[in-house]
Amino acid sequence: MHAKGELLDKIDPGGTAVLNADDPLVLRLAQKSNCEVLLFGVAAQADIRAESIDAGTRLPAIGQGIIGIETRLDDARVGELLAPLHDEDTAVRLAAERSLNATLAGGCQAPVAGHAVLQGSELRLRGLVGWPDGSTIVQGEVSGPAGDAVSLGRTLAEDLLERGARPILETLLADT
Repeated sequence: MHAKGELLDKIDPGGTAVLNADDPLVLRLAQKSNCEVLLFGVAAQADIRAESIDAGTRLPAIGQGIIGIETRLDDARVGELLAPLHDEDTAVRLAAERSLNATLAGGCQAPVAGHAVLQGSELRLRGLVGWPDGSTIVQGEVSGPAGDAVSLGRTLAEDLLERGARPILETLLADT
């Protein structure tokens, strides 16, 4: 609580803090703050409402929700400090999703989505490519050993390309 309160106190009275409305502690601190407070979250009192999107209903962008931190390769001290933040299961899932995207040559202009789920040692990867207007969507799924994450991503991408994703990507990427 003390650290959160200190951070909030550092904001100038004319400033704005965006805080998590779903955290009761943060809500109590916000009431005592001298700055403008915008609340986000799923709670009813949120100024900015968040919605939980089920990946079973709507696939996210590749790597969506994963936090990445870049460091200098030669900075061992920072690497050691950040090491506890590394999550191997997340890294495996991200490797599959990135492999899917790389094989599709996806990027900001390409409507590519993918989501990997790790269940024990089994990895399930779903992906799709579609026209921005939703008129055509090519989707697929692969499963296999988590150790084959990169290969699974490549396999799914090749399947999507063969089943109709290629002309979508070629057309959209030619316009960039």
